[in-house]
Amino acid sequence: MKKNLLKRHLRLQRSLKPDEAERVRERLEQLEALEECRIEAAHLRLRYDPLKADLAHILRLLEELQVPLDNHWLQKCLRAWYQYQDEAVCENAGAPPPACCNRPPPVGGKHG
Repeated sequence: MKKNLLKRHLRLQRSLKPDEAERVRERLEQLEALEECRIEAAHLRLRYDPLKADLAHILRLLEELQVPLDNHWLQKCLRAWYQYQDEAVCENAGAPPPACCNRPPPVGGKHG
């Protein structure tokens, strides 16, 4: 089965101290859905399967870990867009496969 991995780049309010970053990374890597987790300066880079855990779940976990996310309006919009995409991937995963041919029949009934 094809994995629908999504990449997410979340900006933090500040850079995490090395021990904080390690604690956050270790906790996030416990999620079955997570394929990649990198913390670089004030950025958190994730790659995960939204069918196993969505961004809302990851954001709640970051809140529990007291990771300060950047709350600039643009970052809030970006996180909302990410959550919308997560929902779309989950909905599309259950959709029936598309038709095998997307071309309309030829005019005049000729096949060619």
